[in-house]
Amino acid sequence: MNLPYPVCQYLDQLGRDDLLAVAILGSYARGSQRRFSDVDILCLLGASSSLEGASVLDCQGVYVTVSRAAPSDVEQWFSDPRAAVSIIQGLRDGRAYWDPQQAFASLQRRAHDFVWDEAMQSRADQYANQQLMGWLEEVYKSLQGLTERDIGRMLQGLHGLTFGLVDVLTVQQGVLLPSDNSFLADLRRHFQKDDGFVHWSQRAFGLYDAYTLKDRVWAGLHLFCWTVDYLEAIWEPPYRSAIELAKWRVEQFLLEYRHED
Repeated sequence: MNLPYPVCQYLDQLGRDDLLAVAILGSYARGSQRRFSDVDILCLLGASSSLEGASVLDCQGVYVTVSRAAPSDVEQWFSDPRAAVSIIQGLRDGRAYWDPQQAFASLQRRAHDFVWDEAMQSRADQYANQQLMGWLEEVYKSLQGLTERDIGRMLQGLHGLTFGLVDVLTVQQGVLLPSDNSFLADLRRHFQKDDGFVHWSQRAFGLYDAYTLKDRVWAGLHLFCWTVDYLEAIWEPPYRSAIELAKWRVEQFLLEYRHED
């Protein structure tokens, strides 16, 4: 690994009494780092360690993120769908920096053997139901924002119609992300045979063309309708009626206020 010298100094001086292993994740592990890339460091902790959480630091101009994972955190990565899509591929691509007991090597083998099974899919479906229900507030803010030309409501609504919907789809579809920077490209590849997702996500995120805020919100509402239809089979009774009602209201709005795509 071609780590910046200040980062190597930091790692070599890192106290290791509570550590099982230190690994590098992200772009430096993959060898795809760029000028302003940060260094992602994973510290695996022993069961008795009192350390926890994550921290960020500046190593002489190099931005470093240090994540500390206890055994309970590791187990969550393999049981919680939201955690799994964020970390599993990163573990597969990771590189051990210090691993005297082969703790990271064992974890990496487990990540390579990971299978998105029926139990995980069931939890992912539940997550999608709960999250989309929560994002309905942003759907209605978008409708109100377009009606009143309220920039604040449109901006808040757009977050749910872009990042919110993408999160729902990523987790429900079990798309394991190699990087949080590639989330949209990875999901678009996943839906490569569906022009609807590519078409509306491109416009909602404002890619390639000079879309106005109104254009992007309008496209985000279409993406919401597409998402509800695409995942139609998973909506559960406690959420289905509210989700379908919101979709009907969006469709009525789009018919009433026609817009050039």
